[in-house]
Order: sequence, then structure tokens, then C-alpha cells
Amino acid sequence: DALDPAEMTNIRALCERSLVGQAPSVIAIDVNGNREIDGVLKCLKSVINQDWKQQPRLIIVKSRYLYWQLKKEDDSFKKI
Repeated sequence: DALDPAEMTNIRALCERSLVGQAPSVIAIDVNGNREIDGVLKCLKSVINQDWKQQPRLIIVKSRYLYWQLKKEDDSFKKI
């Protein structure tokens, strides 16, 4: 559970052990259903704020609610 700080730390440590002391360059977050935006943002912040050896170059978030919110608030998303 990436929303639990201790679990997120365990996830990070597992990634770094598996990648021989490095950090992942891409992280994909699949919200798995309809989670409210606050929960999605909390998860995203948890991933971003981890003490990675190197920050990921790309974080992919699969969330309809986040997409809809961004589309509603930002005119550049209206073209999509």
C-alpha cells in the first residue's frame, strides 16, 4: 500500500535492492478503480517524496478522476 509511509519505504528499498543500489527510472501507479483525487495525490506525493538514490525520470499515473480534473481546469487538456 503506497499510501502507508512504512510500506512505501519498503517498496523503495525493494526497488533499490533489485536494481543493485539504483532507483527505478520509471514508476507506474495504477489507481485500480475510482479513487478520489485526494487519495491519488497523496499516493503521488508519497512516491515523489521518497528518499530515492535518484529521482525517477517519469511517473505514470492511471486515474480517470485525475485526468478529468486536469482536463476541467486546464484548457490545454481540452484538446485531448
